[in-house]
Amino acid sequence: TTVAKAYREGVSRIACYDENAKKTIPGRVKAVIRTTGAKNTNLKMAYVLETETGRKLVCSKDHPILTEDGEYTKLGDLRIGDKVAIERQSLAYDAADRARQAPNIVNGDEIIYETVKSVTEWKETVMYDVSMEEAPHNFLANNFVVHNCAHLLTYYPDEWVTTYIDYCTRDKGKVSGKE
Repeated sequence: TTVAKAYREGVSRIACYDENAKKTIPGRVKAVIRTTGAKNTNLKMAYVLETETGRKLVCSKDHPILTEDGEYTKLGDLRIGDKVAIERQSLAYDAADRARQAPNIVNGDEIIYETVKSVTEWKETVMYDVSMEEAPHNFLANNFVVHNCAHLLTYYPDEWVTTYIDYCTRDKGKVSGKE
């Protein structure tokens, strides 16, 4: 289950990674923003990152992933043998599924680092960016620690503004978000 799908189904809290405490914590999703055009235009190429243990993440080449050196590295800049951050307990089920089953519970699990085995092109598809309400502005996507895409506003300004205005007017009543 993707974070975007879980959010559409009413899940508003997902797991994040507190880099100071070195464990997962609950975080509240502010918005899930579609970064591809309307009616499936301007689709983006999706890639599959696979670790040596078989865990997989599907995302764009620009999506930042936490690496062993404590930095967020774009998928497209990762190399075979690099180590990426993954929640230890994730063998059972992914973060979005866990949030749906118990939306206010995050286990405080630690992060481990797994070796990148491959990064392969998959298909062109609809992409989303997740915006978190407060720090940390990362989240777990299929239990990989990823960051909000900093490139969303830069590379997709029209889609970002349109989606943000829609989000504000639908959920807040006014574009400013104020009463």
